[in-house]
Amino acid sequence: SITIPRLTLPLLVLVCQSLLTVSDMITPLFRVDQSSTHVTIVMRTPYVKAEELEMDVSTFNVKFYVRPYFLSLTFKQPLKDDGSEQASWDVEKGEMSVSIAKLTPGEHFENLSSLTELLKKTTKKGDQELIQVLGGEGGGGGGDEE
Repeated sequence: SITIPRLTLPLLVLVCQSLLTVSDMITPLFRVDQSSTHVTIVMRTPYVKAEELEMDVSTFNVKFYVRPYFLSLTFKQPLKDDGSEQASWDVEKGEMSVSIAKLTPGEHFENLSSLTELLKKTTKKGDQELIQVLGGEGGGGGGDEE
């Protein structure tokens, strides 16, 4: 058997934690509800430190990370990406609840009960403009116009 001195144990834990990758993460049990103005994501995340929650909200994607859980959801309708999302933690239930405003209040988000659809990585390529043309015809930018 190997004996690890007490002084090196915190260092060993730190090294092991830094080796964790997304593949080592656990997808938490979750559900998605909606009101006329917000989408609410409730995740079962027992035994975590709520202050360690990291969240990234973009127009169609929401990502959550709180060790050891990782959840990435893709929505078909747009969310408001202005930092106004609200998170709360219910210690007794072990649930974290995050409320995100809809970009268009009153819009009904369909298929929120289809969790596999929400877990898909990206939206369809046709849903986003990948190149935006700025300026007029000619495509120049050299300033040789007469």
